[in-house]
Amino acid sequence: MINAFILIVIGIALFFSGIWEQNLFTIILGLLLEAGGWILFVLKWRSAKQKGNLDNNEK
Repeated sequence: MINAFILIVIGIALFFSGIWEQNLFTIILGLLLEAGGWILFVLKWRSAKQKGNLDNNEK
């Protein structure tokens, strides 16, 4: 899941960099990286939840 967090952080940084530079390509690339990171995170989280690897104190 750490890879997903890294993608999300890079996507946010790239998005705000694109806003600062007023560059549409950089903004879109940042949004795509961020969305990909969130999708990867959700997929990894769901697979970990199905395997029972999450410690969520529901005992």
